[in-house]
Amino acid sequence: MLINAQRTCSVHLGLGEFDRNTSTKNDDHNIGFLGIEYSAKEFNVFSWQDMYNTSQHPVLKDVVYWDPHPQPSSHECFGSLLVDHYGHLDAPSIIRNITSLLETGNTLNLVLDYAENAAYIAYSAPDDPKGPIEAFNRVHTRIDMAKLFAEPAPIIEDY
Repeated sequence: MLINAQRTCSVHLGLGEFDRNTSTKNDDHNIGFLGIEYSAKEFNVFSWQDMYNTSQHPVLKDVVYWDPHPQPSSHECFGSLLVDHYGHLDAPSIIRNITSLLETGNTLNLVLDYAENAAYIAYSAPDDPKGPIEAFNRVHTRIDMAKLFAEPAPIIEDY
């Protein structure tokens, strides 16, 4: 579907499923978590094993990431922040110690926690004199995905 789509802008996507996104399973159903990078002219699919092939970015088992800053640079390396918290990468840790320090997710910051089946999301503010504008610096809302998907479908009445 993505290969044949008329792609117009550059997008990074994560594709996975909780029951099948771990490399610790040894069965035919393990597809792992994939990173997809596409634009009008490119389409690339990566796993944690082939994401980076450079000395500037550490390879971390079961972690797919894109560094928004080409390395080496004066900016923090996304991978080095991940290494500091590897083994306890939960949503609060990622929000507090990674995305806010890296200053990534300025329009939308979304952290998915498969273990909690929860999403943490923050949006940028168009103009907020009482608080930060960038999403990575704003309060995140926790969404319980089990409760969300358990909601009954809306009934559409004919008008």
